[in-house]
Amino acid sequence: MYERLGDVTLKDGRAVECGVVAGPDEEWAERIEPLLGHKGELWRWQNAQTLRTVTGLEARFYLLSLHEMPFANVCTFVVGRAGILGHVWTRPEFRRLGASTLLMKAAMTDFAGRGGGALFLGTNPDGPAYGIYKQQGFADVDAASGHMAWYAQGQEAFDAGWFAGGEAKIEPLAWPHWPAAVPLFLRKGPGVVRCAPLRVFSTELVEGPLLPALQAQSQRQADGLGPCALALVNPGTRALLGLAVWMWDSLWPSTCVVDVFCHEAHWGRAGELLAALSLPPCHRVVAYADSTCPPKQAVLRAAGFSQAAVLEKWLPGGSIHPGPVDVVQFAREQTPARE
Repeated sequence: MYERLGDVTLKDGRAVECGVVAGPDEEWAERIEPLLGHKGELWRWQNAQTLRTVTGLEARFYLLSLHEMPFANVCTFVVGRAGILGHVWTRPEFRRLGASTLLMKAAMTDFAGRGGGALFLGTNPDGPAYGIYKQQGFADVDAASGHMAWYAQGQEAFDAGWFAGGEAKIEPLAWPHWPAAVPLFLRKGPGVVRCAPLRVFSTELVEGPLLPALQAQSQRQADGLGPCALALVNPGTRALLGLAVWMWDSLWPSTCVVDVFCHEAHWGRAGELLAALSLPPCHRVVAYADSTCPPKQAVLRAAGFSQAAVLEKWLPGGSIHPGPVDVVQFAREQTPARE
């Protein structure tokens, strides 16, 4: 559905229309997809999914249009009070006219007015968009990482409500978990190895890394297979409190890599998450934990994994630890009967 927000004026004096498309909208998908066609294959798939299917997300594409054709875009993908801001793009012939600044103001005003609590994005700290985000109230999560966050009432207040207690339930990974995972994986709690199958280490904006898992999950569901990724979710706030994933090992045959990561108050459910994964027929399953996260090591041992190796000072500690950390490799022989 398209909603006209009004006319705005570019720096060259031209009046253009500002509006927002709430997905799904097949008609507007035909106009927006070419505008964002420069994106990689996974991102084009993500845009097509949120523009053409019911995902459970609030997917909103803010547009500037001239003669009913969009030339600039900013997106928000929201669940509960948390969201991802992305796909900030202007056609080259309309650049340096203030289009992105105008759209950012429209998107931020709309997000805050709809009760939004936190928005997250990734950018090049040396790029021109960085200053625009700073002007709109975004702040760096970590120095030079390019991860930025905006909070309506500060991070402490947001986290207190977002991760508030309540009954948590396990669900197959789906689109609503995509923005909901960001606050968990940007936290500076223990655990440098956060999701080895998706190459998520230290604090990380999981906007990109989660897409392969979502795509694999979608394909497995279409094939009638069990989940390759599971989320532990607070049904009240929609917060993601834990994630378990398996993917095929890119190096060793008949081997899959599994991982689990939880909010510090919910490691007690990690074993349940692991056990509920539908592992494939394979010879072995491997997992990794680092020296800053004893709870994960305990969960893996309880799940039948044995220590296979210790990789000393294998991984930079990033914002989690002031130096390299040891990585423990775990392995478990697998009987190929669960797929």
